[in-house]
Amino acid sequence: VAIASLDTSVRKWSVKEFEGLTRHQLTDVSGPVELVDGEILPLLISEPIERQITLLTRQMGRHLIKQGLDGFEVRSHHTIHIDDYSVLRPAISLIERNHTDVVLHWVLDIFELPKNSDKRVSLYACCQVQEYWNLCIDPVELRVKTALDDTAYQQQQLLMVGEKVYPQRLPQFRLTLKEPLPLYFLTRTAQGQRTYVGTGVPLQLAGLMQDD
Repeated sequence: VAIASLDTSVRKWSVKEFEGLTRHQLTDVSGPVELVDGEILPLLISEPIERQITLLTRQMGRHLIKQGLDGFEVRSHHTIHIDDYSVLRPAISLIERNHTDVVLHWVLDIFELPKNSDKRVSLYACCQVQEYWNLCIDPVELRVKTALDDTAYQQQQLLMVGEKVYPQRLPQFRLTLKEPLPLYFLTRTAQGQRTYVGTGVPLQLAGLMQDD
């Protein structure tokens, strides 16, 4: 069986080809992948980070239920079809459903190391994602892009450890940027159990803002 290379110097992959390759696991990388302007890229999220993404998503989902916000959903790695050559899977997304449409209000990308995200920002803006957050874990930085005007964000905010922020569509959610703490976890190997050290997501759901 032929394995598809991630090298895009020869060709760009279409969404249809990408879906077929990933369905049958015919790429030369393991783990979840995305399609960014015809290039197949690994998500590169470690197991401890993935666990915390799941936890934060569940916490936000429970708050939505408590607030009675019908029609809103918080999802981890929600698949977003941008165009014929791009399929993105942000760490967390805020979605609103009505009778006819699905609106992407907010997405959060998480990267363990600094990464140029200009292409991703442009794709999200073209897809009319209203607010984009890019969280880097080492060093801890959160870039918030808002004020979507057609196909570009007009405002950017850079936040550091100790600062608070919330998605504009749901100001009830107050999130605090924290200093990342080491996480210790066990895994089974052929040689027995081993202890690994990872880094946590430096973003904490501090609670709900109360209306004045």
